[in-house]
Amino acid sequence: MKRLIYLTFSAVLCSVFIFGSVSSLAQEEKEVKQDIKLTEEQQGELEVLYNGLFEKHKQIINKYMEYGVFSKEKGEKIISHLEERQTKMKENGYVPPHGPHPKPKKEKWDKEE
Repeated sequence: MKRLIYLTFSAVLCSVFIFGSVSSLAQEEKEVKQDIKLTEEQQGELEVLYNGLFEKHKQIINKYMEYGVFSKEKGEKIISHLEERQTKMKENGYVPPHGPHPKPKKEKWDKEE
């Protein structure tokens, strides 16, 4: 009987420690800074990196179109999406948006229309 009480007590104690630490981690994740401003120098460095990344993505999409993996329309749609994202990043000072992710659209760009 004592053994059952000890086992039950230890199980409850372990679950309190586990769930308590998980909830504290979740609370720490909510405390993300929302008003981050980068210096001009930092933005310049990130701009160079993002421009290089954008050019590489465009090259990859163009190769897929060349090899017939993507149709021309699909490739242009993906490149257009990348250009929009590049513009938004520049407008936001190369700070990624914080907060919940938007709900996914029903139409994916990998579907043929």
